Amino acid sequence: MTYRDQLLSCPRCAKPLDRRAQRESWPCPACGGVAVDSEELSRLLARVVPSLATADKLVTPARTTTDRALICAACGQPMRAVELHGVALDRCYRDELIWFDAAELDELLDAVIEDAEARRSWHQKLRDLLFAN
Repeated sequence: MTYRDQLLSCPRCAKPLDRRAQRESWPCPACGGVAVDSEELSRLLARVVPSLATADKLVTPARTTTDRALICAACGQPMRAVELHGVALDRCYRDELIWFDAAELDELLDAVIEDAEARRSWHQKLRDLLFAN
């Protein structure tokens, strides 16, 4: 994508975003938000919870909001309000960028881990019931 070679601006505060070395993420030093490429986010989630590793694109259902749409840091078009594991986010489907306000990335990682633990607990309980002596 061409945006990888250009300076990106924060959708929240319009300050320049910092390019992370060898990562497809751009944090905002001013407000603490971060723009993350959707493929990079998929890789991150798969590292945290290996069962999330999939060849499919990252699915982010639309959410309803009355807030004004954020403007994409790369293309300048309105981003769409989406949700991932219960966390409200903003996504540009044209550039495949997902915007996380400060602490939302941590919130998403916590939710993903919690979901995985809940599933594993359920599976473990079922296994214990089926194979108990």
